[in-house]
Amino acid sequence: MTVVKTGNEELDRRLGGIPHPTTIVIEGEQGAGKTVLAAQIAQGFLLSGMDVLYATTEALSYDLVHRLRGVKIDLTRDFLEGTFRVAPVNVRGFSWDSHRAETLLTTLLDHLREVSAPLVVVDSLTLMAAYAGDRVLLDFVRCCRQLEDFGRSVVITIHPQGFEESILAKIRSMFDMYFRIKAVTIGGRRLKSLERIKNSGGLVGSDVISFDIDPSLGLRVVPLSLSRG
Repeated sequence: MTVVKTGNEELDRRLGGIPHPTTIVIEGEQGAGKTVLAAQIAQGFLLSGMDVLYATTEALSYDLVHRLRGVKIDLTRDFLEGTFRVAPVNVRGFSWDSHRAETLLTTLLDHLREVSAPLVVVDSLTLMAAYAGDRVLLDFVRCCRQLEDFGRSVVITIHPQGFEESILAKIRSMFDMYFRIKAVTIGGRRLKSLERIKNSGGLVGSDVISFDIDPSLGLRVVPLSLSRG
């Protein structure tokens, strides 16, 4: 196992880095910052010389790169050079049913297997999961988990309200690391709280981190003393 830094010094100081290979689930409400955290991890892998495959249901390829650049995660060069490969999963305009969702999950999984990038990100799993059967969904997660056996890391983001609690508990249990992001108000300031609830790999670091996302600074860890002030 190796430890990959995220490229954000404050975050690395608090988390201790990301073990590789590993599997990570990032859970949070809409707008909580899941994409930014997933992209920050991706940037760390790219800075370490490892390719990234980023499957997104949230944006088209250039849109994603443009949005990330707006929060100081500039992956433009990596995107143009092909080390940061974006796989946009078009989920808009579909008349959703279980067959379409399950077919899309199978197709996506085939693509994740074909592209041998050391890091795979699926952002997010929620919409497809809402229509897929429980067995198909858990099989998808299990197969993603198996990529770790081939020296690959996987990050999946989810919205908790899109899953039944029994399925959500099973998904959480299948990953090495489990992060949960919540919007909080501390000392009158609106911030985000990152909790590392499950941690494999023996990393030493903080299990609760306050942060905000500033367009001019990117993901910025807020010391507890300042967040209370």
